[in-house]
Amino acid sequence: MLGRLGARFRRGGRNVSKANVLLRYEQLEDRVMLDAGLVAEPVTALSLAEVDRVSIDAVPNDPQFGSMWNLRNTGSSGGTADADIDADAAWSRLTGSLATVVAIIDTGIDYTHPDLYKNLWLNQGELPTGLRLVDTDTDRLITFWDLNAMPNGGSVIDANANGRIDGYDVLHDPRWADRHDNDHNGKIDDLIGWDFVHNDNDPYDDNGHGTHVAGTMGALGNNGLGVAGINWKIQLAALKTLDVSGGGSTVDAASALDYAVRQGIRISNNSWGGGAYSSVLASAIGNARAAGHVFVAAAGNDGRNLDASPYYPASYGLDNVVAVASSDRYDGLSGFSNYGPRSVDLAAPGSSILSTLQGGGYGLKSGTSMAAPHVAGAIALVWSAYPTLDYRSVIARILGNVDRTASLSGKVATSGRLNVDRALSGAAADAAASHTAPATGTPLVFGSTTAVTLRHRVTVVSSLTIPTDFVMGDVNVTLQLAHPNDGNLYLYLRAPDGTRVDLIAYRGGHGDDFRGTTLDDQAAVPIASGAAPFTGVYRPEKPLSALQGKRAAGTWKLYVYDRGSSDAGRLESWRLTFVPAGKSAAASAALATDRVLLRDPEVGFESRWPDRALCELAAALVERRATERSSSKPPRAIDEPLVDLFNRIYGA
Repeated sequence: MLGRLGARFRRGGRNVSKANVLLRYEQLEDRVMLDAGLVAEPVTALSLAEVDRVSIDAVPNDPQFGSMWNLRNTGSSGGTADADIDADAAWSRLTGSLATVVAIIDTGIDYTHPDLYKNLWLNQGELPTGLRLVDTDTDRLITFWDLNAMPNGGSVIDANANGRIDGYDVLHDPRWADRHDNDHNGKIDDLIGWDFVHNDNDPYDDNGHGTHVAGTMGALGNNGLGVAGINWKIQLAALKTLDVSGGGSTVDAASALDYAVRQGIRISNNSWGGGAYSSVLASAIGNARAAGHVFVAAAGNDGRNLDASPYYPASYGLDNVVAVASSDRYDGLSGFSNYGPRSVDLAAPGSSILSTLQGGGYGLKSGTSMAAPHVAGAIALVWSAYPTLDYRSVIARILGNVDRTASLSGKVATSGRLNVDRALSGAAADAAASHTAPATGTPLVFGSTTAVTLRHRVTVVSSLTIPTDFVMGDVNVTLQLAHPNDGNLYLYLRAPDGTRVDLIAYRGGHGDDFRGTTLDDQAAVPIASGAAPFTGVYRPEKPLSALQGKRAAGTWKLYVYDRGSSDAGRLESWRLTFVPAGKSAAASAALATDRVLLRDPEVGFESRWPDRALCELAAALVERRATERSSSKPPRAIDEPLVDLFNRIYGA
């Protein structure tokens, strides 16, 4: 893998300081092969009558399509016939939709490229008023397809005089780039995306990596020019987080993802990685998950097993993350690719992939960076066909309809390589049933949605029952709790076998609320160092790893003690997220649906502790409490929940 970049960025003679500079794109520079013969060809006119569906096993007229083994492999150049994603068969069903947007979090996009310019995203919130723009294809959007149609002639100045209306033109037309934040999102003139490296509205690709990624997903198809993308029609949002050398920061990556989610974009491609676990990025991915956003991530190019050695962001264990390894033209795992039978979901073509290059050309690149956009592009095509599906169902279609191969067995969770045609045509139920969540590292989520009112100097208990039995690996707890004085709260978790984990012990002072707060042993910030309102990911007081290796089935209980005397609070909801360490046959059937399981818990107040050891401990604490009372000493804070509850039980 490429080495890490230092903490300074440079472009155009200016330096930009960045924190958490840990990221590199996942392309192998020593494997980049540029073919001088693959040059941009003359632009040909497109008919306004172009449609999104074509004939059976559609073969586009793009002259370099025959070299795109990843989309249709005939066994040429020594490859294996049909070791491809069956794009030509998929196109008989659908070739894309401009209603579908993918955020490319990368080095930017060459928005003037003749094979990309019409598929650039156009921010509907920044459209100028008074130009009487015409929706030529009646899709209720104004896109670059519309701007390049005759009825909108003169609506944008062709500033670069290339005969096309592209991203450069809207950025340099003062009627469009009017220096106002028209959509009130804090970004002025973010017409086609944003440059998070330099904090401006020009996300041009000064490296070339993002342009190659963009072409795989959305190069214009059947236009008689260059190559074809998986989606012939799509909108690609350029979110530049990597600089000219390919390096960037987790802070910028998280900001770009947040931006995409706020814009309603449901898919992001993330062909980059490196560095340690980031609570900032993990929180952003979690927020994206809550919005139904799919985060596609390259698995990395170190040739290592991610089950044993995580690689971020591919290794963030949320169920909206799809981790992608690279396959070659023989349907084997690429020699450079990371893998993991539990932590990497599937493979996709990533060796010697032909796509668009910065400057208007075409060329070959290799890496899991090239594999990931195949999956992001396939998700976009599936979502275009089935726009009402939720993110889990879309992912299930992708993972449940791979082409399984012996060479990928034991390397990726699905034992297979992407097949976009099967993802489109396969039954949703079959797709879901084929996805075994424990094997992929995709979490199982069980939660309580019944609110519980907190009581002063009383411990309340919220219970939920997990019917599915499996051995626990990683365990996280997420809370939604409203209280004006977090420093008065003590929370702990008890597993079905009685194992207790202290989560939060009077933290946050006089601040308020736990807002989607996740407690995770891998978090960089301990809860003791956090500040209210608590949002994001924190390490709990005691490690949740105490639960690893135990059985999950049974009744779980979350205890909340409020030592205050006046403030009102409420436990709104909580959930447990597991990555199973293994699964039984019964668990396999129950887990196969890849659904979030929500059980209405039995919620109330315990009248007796369930095990003898705790009762003995409580008796000792009550006795100590009596001693402390006689000596006018307050009880130690760590024991107040137990003391108070057992005072009530025993009448002390």
